[in-house]
Amino acid sequence: LLCSPANVYTIWVTTNPQLQEKVRSLCGIYENDHYVFVSCPEVLLGAMANATVREITIRPQGDDDEDEE
Repeated sequence: LLCSPANVYTIWVTTNPQLQEKVRSLCGIYENDHYVFVSCPEVLLGAMANATVREITIRPQGDDDEDEE
């Protein structure tokens, strides 16, 4: 956060309100609001899987950035 607060994004797996408040406070010191809390790892993994499938689906077919010789 000290080096580049605008470019720091974090995901916290916790339902502990005290920890969430500590995170909010620390991020607030650096004027960073790029954080989110999820209740369990499965929520995070599901979101990552969904994003991966979306990226694979929208990527042009046959565009693997390798030159065919």
